Amino acid sequence: MRKNALAATLALALAATAAAQIATDSELNGAWVDEYGFAFAFRDGNWEFFNVDGTQFAKGTFTTDGGVVTVVVTHIHGNELALLIELDFEPEWHEFDEARALYINALIAEGYSEEEAALEFDHFFGPADLPYYVSGDTLLLDGWTYARM
Repeated sequence: MRKNALAATLALALAATAAAQIATDSELNGAWVDEYGFAFAFRDGNWEFFNVDGTQFAKGTFTTDGGVVTVVVTHIHGNELALLIELDFEPEWHEFDEARALYINALIAEGYSEEEAALEFDHFFGPADLPYYVSGDTLLLDGWTYARM
């Protein structure tokens, strides 16, 4: 009985590993930079985005399916929030829900309605399905061209 349970657990673990490998295209792995200096780094289901000065902007998870990468933001850097709405935020990573609340509250203080503020945040940082294509050292992502670094 114990042997069967161990075998079943191992089979489930292998199936989950195989599913994770199918869900992310390994061709995306690596660092990519556009002509302006903005950069993405993709690594086995995780991504980070960097500003032209190399500062971290946001990070999260991704999956791929049929030439579409779905990116989900999990963290936003305070430096980026400060640039977007010109307020002081701690220069550290903020989890998505915390960053969303900070952003919305800051816009409400500037006269936005809660709905308007939430829509703006979600436009910038909500999950996105982006078409992509990798050919050698070139990544076409949602109409933008990136070169492998």
